[in-house]
Amino acid sequence: MFQLLFYLFFWNRYYQKHKEKSTFNHKLTINKIGLIHAFSSVVLTLLFFITDNYWLLDDIYYVSTSYFLYDIYHLIKSKQSISNYTLIIHHCIAIYSLDWIFYPTWAMAILDLLAMAELSNIPGYFTYYFKKKSNTKKQESITNFMILCQTIVYFSVRVVYFPTILFTYDISKYPIQFHIFLGLLYIMGLIWSWKLIGQSRQIIINKCYNPQLKLN
Repeated sequence: MFQLLFYLFFWNRYYQKHKEKSTFNHKLTINKIGLIHAFSSVVLTLLFFITDNYWLLDDIYYVSTSYFLYDIYHLIKSKQSISNYTLIIHHCIAIYSLDWIFYPTWAMAILDLLAMAELSNIPGYFTYYFKKKSNTKKQESITNFMILCQTIVYFSVRVVYFPTILFTYDISKYPIQFHIFLGLLYIMGLIWSWKLIGQSRQIIINKCYNPQLKLN
């Protein structure tokens, strides 16, 4: 419980420090917090796979659980929308699934899923930042390039890689909840991948009809 409170305090303190600045932007600050969480999750999980140090499981669990709880708090406070409801459901599934990393039978698949999911989110945080900062043609080109990168990474992980978990691990031993949640996450990944592909397609079409535009 102390670790959970510690990380919740950390996320809130980071948010409040940014709030004190004259240039404060709520959505960009939440975006930065999401990026820090995604990067931390990937690094901690990679260290666990390399060192097999089970002490790291506590940090993986509390860093992610605290982040999801903190983000749910802000999502509830924000203007309600379908995307916010979807994110809340996603976070609740993630929190529930994280409890399983302490069971050796299920830990590896859950950690693999967590690390790859967060890895696929990282380009999205950069895309969002550049979208909000795109005031010039050059910045717009960077944003378009990041959307293309995000599409490739997200689709590769969420649509192509995730199903391989079914074959890499013997998930027949996993509870039915795992199958349901994996299915829900996969469907969410398909929907968002379709949206990203649409954006990337439009960028490529614009590039073809406007050769003077640059992607990078």
